[in-house]
Formats: sequence, structure tokens, C-alpha cells
Amino acid sequence: MCAIAALLTDHLDKKNPGLTLVGLEKGLLLAYRHYRSWCKQRGIPASSLRFNLNRFGRESWIAMPELSTQYKASTVKYMQYWLADFLKEEPIVDESSHDRRCCIYALTMYQYMLDTHGEWFTEEEAKSTAQYGFDFLLFYQRLAVQSRGEAKTNYKIVPNFHYMFHHLEYIERTKRNVR
Repeated sequence: MCAIAALLTDHLDKKNPGLTLVGLEKGLLLAYRHYRSWCKQRGIPASSLRFNLNRFGRESWIAMPELSTQYKASTVKYMQYWLADFLKEEPIVDESSHDRRCCIYALTMYQYMLDTHGEWFTEEEAKSTAQYGFDFLLFYQRLAVQSRGEAKTNYKIVPNFHYMFHHLEYIERTKRNVR
């Protein structure tokens, strides 16, 4: 998913002004070690595929970050939960660091709601689930707008986000868990 790659690479870039691709590679390795430790503490299987420029779609600053398809869906889900915890531990130094934290939190909570409920939501659960999804889209869009014109591109708008918007409306309207 592009959001995980974008949020992590943007975080590393903003945390280290003047970051080079070599520096980003080192930052991704440190993040991978943190991820492995986080998984071990929770008894979760961690991916053996290290985080690196290639797997995060960052061979250049012009390319938009996106996770490689080498990562399984279950791994990506754990990476999402890890990133929420990881960014929560990091200090908020500016508006974008707050927005990154809120963005991944909203996405993680949306995923959590889908994973922990049955086929149908109650009215309250459907509203909450959809709201987490809408919050994710809004924070991601805000980060994308803030990063326009920067030399290092991190955020792209993907057509699936439009689809996700309609998907969230569907959850809210029908109370159906679409997982």
C-alpha cells in the first residue's frame, strides 16, 4: 500500500533534513529493526524482507513510494499496525508529523473495525468505521497537498482512494462489513 511507504519515508525525510537516498536506506533499515522487535514482542510473524529503497519504491526522489508486491497482505496489515505505534512514539515537531500520526491511526482503526466485527455492523459501528476511513482520506489528502512542490515527492493520489470513498459510504448506508 502506498500510504505505509509514503508515511514512513516522509517521516524519515522530515526527521532528517537533507536526507539522501543512502541515508533513507539506513533509516529504513533502522525502521525494519524496530518493526522486527515490535513483532517479536507481540508474538507476530515479521516479514523477513528487509525495508529498503527498492521495496519501498524509492530508487529516486522523483518516484512515488509504494510497497513492493513482495509483501503479503497479512504482513502489510501488521506493518500498518506497527507504523501506527512507531509514529505514536515519535515526537510531534510540526503539523505534518501530527498529520502523519493521525493518518496512520485512522487507517489502522478502520482496518481494526473491519477485522474485529462480523458481517454486519450496528449503526454506531458502521458510522465509526466509515468515519475512520474518511479521516484517513482527509489526512492523506492534506499531507499530499502540503507536500506539493517539494523536491522529494512522497504522496500520490491513487484511484483506489476514490473507490474507498464510495466504499465508506456503502458501509455507512448498508451497515455491511465488506472485509
